[in-house]
Amino acid sequence: MKRLILFGKVLFVIASVVLMVYPVLGYQLQEELPYIPGIEERPGTHSVHGLALSPDEQRLYAAHWQSGTVQVNDPIGVYSTDNHNLIEKLGVGGCVGGVIVSDDSCCVYGTRYYGGEVHSFDVCNENTEAILELDHGWAHMLWKSPDGTRAIVAYNSSSPFSAHHLALLDISGDNCSMSIMDTLNLGRPGSDRSVAFLPDGSMMYTTVGSSSTEGVVLLEVSLNGSIAVNRSSAVLAGGPSQEHLMAGVVLVGDTLYVGDEYNMKIHMLDRLSLIKTGEIDLSPHSPRNIALHPDGQHLFILSGTDCGRISVFDLQTQTDITQIN
Repeated sequence: MKRLILFGKVLFVIASVVLMVYPVLGYQLQEELPYIPGIEERPGTHSVHGLALSPDEQRLYAAHWQSGTVQVNDPIGVYSTDNHNLIEKLGVGGCVGGVIVSDDSCCVYGTRYYGGEVHSFDVCNENTEAILELDHGWAHMLWKSPDGTRAIVAYNSSSPFSAHHLALLDISGDNCSMSIMDTLNLGRPGSDRSVAFLPDGSMMYTTVGSSSTEGVVLLEVSLNGSIAVNRSSAVLAGGPSQEHLMAGVVLVGDTLYVGDEYNMKIHMLDRLSLIKTGEIDLSPHSPRNIALHPDGQHLFILSGTDCGRISVFDLQTQTDITQIN
């Protein structure tokens, strides 16, 4: 149970990467159990695109993403943290991009990519469902503010390859209700990986991708009732060989860590000035996504070059503590 809870807290499995769980105890890989098959609706068909652990640590919610035809009812799978069994499915349909759970464990929210919707399920009241439309767009990732009162959803308003938008949602009401507080046009594709928040939830840190002329930019996004870019800082210069997105953002103290899958690095920026202060070379491994351990001193790094490899990285020594393959 501990191993499932640990990964549910710190990892969002991206695209077709299948969740593989091994025990990490005291940052050391004490034993390796036989391979536990990934959580999939149908092997090779419904991959896991996002995970959320209920605050009471009784349920793990997996956002399933269909590969191939999109005319299917992709679910949010509800799994027991005791025995890993599938308990039930919350039907969303058309690829579930992200999933979050309310602080009281009663409300589960998931995005429907094909349809541009956010669905909520009141799991404390017979799974009563509500649906919020997002300008007929493509709803993708979903994040929750630290205070649990707001959600941020990434979506596209005209086509899957257009500039991305963010919508700030109020999820503080009763009966798992949702409403749009404000929206933001990022101007170009935004990250679909981890984002970082200030502890009070007033700011979020994310990135927009590079192009043939413009580089990757880190955004400080204000969430105080409305959503707007407060500050920005270039992480990489643009160029024909630099067209890519960053692999997640993590905040530790006043240092922002930005994963760079293409260049096999983690960029470090000072949060107060947004000035780049250094880089961590991860080659020959590239970060597909990064997440922060609850102790604030270690990163979990999902590798893009070695499918299924997760490293536990010590931020103080800038070395791997262990690898989970």
